[in-house]
Amino acid sequence: MTDPTTSLMIRAAIAAAAEIMAVYARPFVAESKTDGSPVTEADQRAEAVILAHLEESGIPVLGEESVAAGIIPSLDGKFFVVDPLDGTKEFIKRNGEFTVNIALTEGGRPRSGVVVAPATGELFWGDAEGAFAALVIGGVVSDIQPITSAANAPSASPQNSSPVAGARTTPDRGRPPSVSAIFTV
Repeated sequence: MTDPTTSLMIRAAIAAAAEIMAVYARPFVAESKTDGSPVTEADQRAEAVILAHLEESGIPVLGEESVAAGIIPSLDGKFFVVDPLDGTKEFIKRNGEFTVNIALTEGGRPRSGVVVAPATGELFWGDAEGAFAALVIGGVVSDIQPITSAANAPSASPQNSSPVAGARTTPDRGRPPSVSAIFTV
């Protein structure tokens, strides 16, 4: 269902999500990077786990925390782009609205991507084979469903579509719905 590189990205993102949630479960300290943006132990641990997983591919990795530390790989041809904890401010607020993002680019174009929401267990990925949603429970991927954009789905209507498992909306808090609420299966 998914090519080997995307499968590797999924494994890396799930492992990073577990590291993030281990930090989330206890007190932690937020520091500031030179650009003033926040960084936590969770950002650093998640990126380390992702780098260890992706290393086996031999493809260079452009990682947010590595770049902040001055480590910039050669970006000719194919490379991964990693944001190990997208939403560090949300992580610090402990509101559960943060993700792990990994993309593969080639020739300046995205080829595949993986997004995991550690707090909800939602997993999304897309590659040449299509786009999919699933749940991660105890590190295991389950309930894999193909997805399409609700805006482009010819049959997408409240009567004949169902939201991705785990979809939620928060109109009462004035925030947009989670990522999964914009997809139908």
